[in-house]
Amino acid sequence: MINKISKKYRQSYTFQIENKDCGVAALSSIIKYYGSFYSLATLRELAQTSKDGTSALGIIKAAEKIGFDTYVIKANQSLFKIKDLETPFIAHVIKDRKQLHYYVVYEIQHNYLVIGDPDPNKKIFKMELTTFLNEWTGVTIFLKPNGKYNVFKERNAGLFSYFPIIIKQKILILKIIFSSLMISFISIIGSFFIQQLIDYYIPNKLLNQLEIITLSLITSYIIQQFFFFFRDYYLAQLNQRLSFDIAFSYLRHILNLPLNFFDTRQTGEITSRFTDGNIIIEALASTILSLFLDISTIFIVGTFLFFQNKQLFAVTLLSMPIYCIIISCFIKTIDKLNKRVFEANASLNSAIIDDINGIETIKSLTAESKCLKQIKTQLQLYLLEILKLNKTSTIQSSLKQTTHLVLNVVILWFGSKLIINDLMSIGLLVAYTSLLVFFTSPLENIINLQSKIQSAKVASCRMKEVFNVKAENNKHDESRHQLGSIQTISCQNLTLNIDNSKAILKDINITITANEKICFVGPSGSGKTSLAKLFVRFYKPTFGTISIDNCPISKINLVKLRQNIHYLPQQVYLFKGTILENLTFGAEQIINFEKIKNICKMICIYDEIQSLPLGFNTEISDFSGLSGGQKQRIALVRALLTESPILILDEATSGLDQLTEKRIIDYLLTLKNRTIIFIAHRISIARKVDRIIVFNQGKVIEEGTHSELWNNEQSSYHKLFHDEL
Repeated sequence: MINKISKKYRQSYTFQIENKDCGVAALSSIIKYYGSFYSLATLRELAQTSKDGTSALGIIKAAEKIGFDTYVIKANQSLFKIKDLETPFIAHVIKDRKQLHYYVVYEIQHNYLVIGDPDPNKKIFKMELTTFLNEWTGVTIFLKPNGKYNVFKERNAGLFSYFPIIIKQKILILKIIFSSLMISFISIIGSFFIQQLIDYYIPNKLLNQLEIITLSLITSYIIQQFFFFFRDYYLAQLNQRLSFDIAFSYLRHILNLPLNFFDTRQTGEITSRFTDGNIIIEALASTILSLFLDISTIFIVGTFLFFQNKQLFAVTLLSMPIYCIIISCFIKTIDKLNKRVFEANASLNSAIIDDINGIETIKSLTAESKCLKQIKTQLQLYLLEILKLNKTSTIQSSLKQTTHLVLNVVILWFGSKLIINDLMSIGLLVAYTSLLVFFTSPLENIINLQSKIQSAKVASCRMKEVFNVKAENNKHDESRHQLGSIQTISCQNLTLNIDNSKAILKDINITITANEKICFVGPSGSGKTSLAKLFVRFYKPTFGTISIDNCPISKINLVKLRQNIHYLPQQVYLFKGTILENLTFGAEQIINFEKIKNICKMICIYDEIQSLPLGFNTEISDFSGLSGGQKQRIALVRALLTESPILILDEATSGLDQLTEKRIIDYLLTLKNRTIIFIAHRISIARKVDRIIVFNQGKVIEEGTHSELWNNEQSSYHKLFHDEL
């Protein structure tokens, strides 16, 4: 029987951030076991994790890049009869009979296993072998460092990494601290006056002085409320500024991330991080105030209470361990519930966004009820997790409040005994109890930081996993190669793999010269669009290079590259704003309106724009009547207005009728100073260009003019378009 779970196992354990991170989290646990640390973002990139998760092959590839020898087997229960079976290893399981998942097996002894489950709600636990065998698929990945392995620890920035943002607001923080100290000072002065009022002025019937004391108290409390107002106002300002800094830095980083980041994550996972930012801000603000303000208040008020009555102060201090015990008993539970709330929120956001994006399909399939049922389940799960968290927090709060009330009663009881024994005056007891809240409340605030910091650590971990993803180098870096007049684009032995699957592109070798009009044709999924995205560095090739005038595009300034090569994707996106704003979106210079009108006329969209309620000033968000073809033409005008010398048009006219398409294509072919690459499934476009490149299963299988390829009845090009004609 396993008596104790090793500390080393606990230290190496890594929990998953998102539902699909279990593979890389399991790999991270193994890596940490051997002394290294890589962020989940880095491991996702190495393992080429997709929206569906990480494959066993992805785990193996990532581990090998780090310096591990790996081997994977499909085994049965006899594996666990092997003596000295090397651990830890990764096991693939079907959890709860429906979820593909990975476990880390740390130890095997008799009929038990020590399992590291990346699910943060499970962590490390003991599992009976029979239970494990019921979940296990048999797939097992063994990993061990080889001679190339070096201990590496990626920088793991925690909550302290946000402190530079806070330091920027030092003036505002000083104002908050000053206001709070004045509030405490006035409270101390007020309690002193109350003591004197009860012990001296009332017994001696000093009516004249009584009025002065009363007026002074009223004035001081009014001034105190002003300080309360200013403190709360400055706090609101601090939260607002911190919110902006964190949210804006996150948004800026998101927009600078490579395309594969968005391809491998659900939209809800990305947007839910904005909520995380608010949690971090609340924790940071609370921490700052507790460190500077609550500690100062405790020291000042505590000193005053101590000198007022040492015995009462000792009784007060005796209650503090009770607060600490109450807090410590709830640490793990609140931590676990916080993580569940984050996960449920991200899943709910993703489900809602997916349904909104697919609303046309949902309505066409009359699947509203089914989708609503799924959303209802997700919403109920999310609200249930919030309820559990609130219930636990309420229990903790009730216990703390009970302790506080009991403390007050004990203070009154003990103080009353001191008064009866003539060891204390009534005024002193009243003053003591009135100040007590200014001592216990800051103490509670410091103790309560635990739950806020716990939530913030989870939120920070989630945000840092995004910040750890390396942004594209899209700055105007003058040290990198600057493009001149582009003469050639060439691909040498180009291969592209995504998600460790079979190659999407294989050994591509082509050259495109300036002002050429080229058409990529081939069946769907043959690699045409993938090659186009490589030209603008949306992805990095697995092998081979793309060069512009013999300079690899990896050495070219990214901004300049995309300004010179404009890729118009299949899925047209128009932004919220007017049609004119959409047409000029991305333009670095002010564009002459006459030029805009002329291009709109050539792309056969001018008359249709003019017929809209406000013409070019029509708000797209307010006008839902734009057809798919109209959106395509607006996007095409936008592409032409960029004046990029190279245009890649991916099915840019697929939503148009043949006559309109013919007019637009004929116009595009007359552009003398532009290289245009058409990606098309229509021979009406292919037959007009200078050269056709035929793709099939990721390879270039034919090149030539329309007549050359069409006249060869055995050519793939002829077979591809024969039925169309």
